Amino acid sequence: MITINIEVQSSRGLVRKKNEDMILVSTKMIRDSSLMTRVLLNDNDRYIIAVADGIGGNQSGEIASEIVAFDIASFFKTLPSGLSFRELKSFFKSWIEKENDKLIVRGDEDENLRGMGTTMVGLIVYETKIFWLNCGDSRIYRFRKGFLVQLSRDHSLAEMTGIKRYSNVICNSIGAGTSAFFDVEDISMCVFNGDTFLLCSDGLSNMLPDDKLEHLLNEKEPVSEFVHRAYDAGGKDNISICLAHFELK
Repeated sequence: MITINIEVQSSRGLVRKKNEDMILVSTKMIRDSSLMTRVLLNDNDRYIIAVADGIGGNQSGEIASEIVAFDIASFFKTLPSGLSFRELKSFFKSWIEKENDKLIVRGDEDENLRGMGTTMVGLIVYETKIFWLNCGDSRIYRFRKGFLVQLSRDHSLAEMTGIKRYSNVICNSIGAGTSAFFDVEDISMCVFNGDTFLLCSDGLSNMLPDDKLEHLLNEKEPVSEFVHRAYDAGGKDNISICLAHFELK
């Protein structure tokens, strides 16, 4: 049995006029609000947590993140049972390619939505498997015994070139390019009792370096404090954070 204590918050920040982020917790979508929940999962259960950070002008970014969060929840719910990890990866590969095409078509049909897209990072429990997936520069970290480690790799020009001023140039997203892909990693054998996973949009990670995130986790601060610290650092972007604490039996 797996118990997950989940705490999330999504905020517009101090500069942006709207919030283009969307947090998905199972089938619930959270924007400009917060949520705390505790879930108990048996071997046949499945659960998804994801953060999507919308890209695009007008209202297109917030629409893209909402569409993709809703669609991945529906897709995940209807996955067949008993899939191997290789089969799961194949299903998610097919889904993201189709979802990318879907957003492009929506943009072709409505010029106000042209160029819309979203990043997405997720933590997924599927029956006895636990894995994470990532497209873009939202992040997933693992916090264990006082130390924070970034698991995902940013799909950004800064990551590719090592030049920090390119940090806002994303090389992989759903809808904003001709193709999209997920990094998918099976961590089923690497999740220990007491592990906490932090998922966030770059509105948090760009405002607070990893050592400050680690300090807040060691102090057992609520997600609201992470958001307030991001405000103190400028709050230049939308801020979305999810903490998922695992208890294994």
